[in-house]
Amino acid sequence: MDTMKGLIPVLIVKFVFQDDAITVLSGAAAILGHNFPVYLKFKGGKGVATSYGVVFAVAPGRDSSAFSSGSLRHIPGDTHLCQRLLLSPAILA
Repeated sequence: MDTMKGLIPVLIVKFVFQDDAITVLSGAAAILGHNFPVYLKFKGGKGVATSYGVVFAVAPGRDSSAFSSGSLRHIPGDTHLCQRLLLSPAILA
């Protein structure tokens, strides 16, 4: 479910605008919207699964390395490191 929060909006923006900069910004907005939802007083999830959905939409050929490092998200207390590892294939694309 959280992966779809990142995947679907980014795919829609990618299809409508066909601009990489706008697509990446929409992915950042999806992650921020998941992490800091207004209706929950800005206390949301950690965004790891949403980040994976964004990576899958932005750089579909590079998602396999993000998926293989997905097991790292289970390291207790180190979610931000794992989120950076998940996003690294999209940054390198």
